[in-house]
Amino acid sequence: MAVVSKKIVVISVLALASVVVLWQAVSRSADDVAPVATREAVLEESVVPLAMKVGARKISTKTRYDNPAGGDEVGFTLTVDEEGAITDVVVDVLATNPTSRMRQQAFASELPQALKGKKLRDLEAIDKIGGSSLTTKAFNEALPEMKSQL
Repeated sequence: MAVVSKKIVVISVLALASVVVLWQAVSRSADDVAPVATREAVLEESVVPLAMKVGARKISTKTRYDNPAGGDEVGFTLTVDEEGAITDVVVDVLATNPTSRMRQQAFASELPQALKGKKLRDLEAIDKIGGSSLTTKAFNEALPEMKSQL
């Protein structure tokens, strides 16, 4: 009987620790995450044609991917110059699940540094960005669609 009680205690402690870790990850405040440009900001910026250099254009796509919470959407908008080099990157954080939203925001804050200056046509795939493997995978799967817009 003592062995069963010890197992119950160990399982209870592990379950409690898991809940605490999950709660901390989900309850991060908005101040902890870098601000992310919204789709509205991208559209508003595109209304002013003088803001972009001659020959530059915006390439965008929206995609859906599966995750443990079900599935989420995410959008990508790249600004490329006349030579196809990426000059700006905006990620539309569209996830509704708190954990997925946090992962997309982390991805969105780090993606610009990884892409700016690279030629879109030469880009095959990116490595895991912002600790978000599923959003990174969604971006890599969306690359052919974005390249087709060049």
